[in-house]
Amino acid sequence: MMPTPRVLANVVDQLDAIDMADRDTKGDLYEYMLGKIASAGQNGQFRTPRHIIQLMVEMLAPTPKDVICDPACETAGFLIAASEYLMDHHSKVIYKDAESRQRFNEHTFHGYDFDSTMLRIGSMNMLLHGVENPDIRYKDSLAEPDEASDDDEETYSLILANPPFAGSLGCKMMSPSAAE
Repeated sequence: MMPTPRVLANVVDQLDAIDMADRDTKGDLYEYMLGKIASAGQNGQFRTPRHIIQLMVEMLAPTPKDVICDPACETAGFLIAASEYLMDHHSKVIYKDAESRQRFNEHTFHGYDFDSTMLRIGSMNMLLHGVENPDIRYKDSLAEPDEASDDDEETYSLILANPPFAGSLGCKMMSPSAAE
C-alpha cells in the first residue's frame, strides 16, 4: 500500500528512471514487487523460475493460431513468455495487418486468478510487455462450473501453467456400496 500520493509519485519517478529495454529487468521488477506484497505465497502464489517457463513455452512452440490460457496466471509470466516467443518467431504474421494485431492483442491470451492484486499486476505486466488487451480476469479455476458460467472446454489450444496451489475441489464422495 502507498501511504500517500507523494510516496506513489516517488515510486513512479524511480521506476521511470529504470531502463526497461531488457525484458528481464521488467520481470525482475515484478518479482520484487510480488515479494513485497503481503499476501504473496498465502494465496498459492509461488514464483516459477524464468528458465522453466521459457523451456515450457519453447517445447509447446505456440503459433499465431493458438489461443493460450493460464488458469492460475498470477503475474502472467507464462503468458508473457508465450507472447515474447510469438513476437520473436512470428512477428511478421502477428503484425501483418490490423486484424492480426487485434487478434494477438485481444484474443490470444487468457489468464485467470482469484486474487485481485495478482489480476492487476498480471494485466499491467502484459501491457508493459506489449500485449494491449489480454483477457485477464477473476476466476477460481478449481471451482465447479455453474450452469450460468461459460463453458471453456474447447476454447483454448494451449494451456501454460503451474498448477494452482490454493483453492479446493468440490469432490462428490461415493459410498463404498455405490462404487460396486
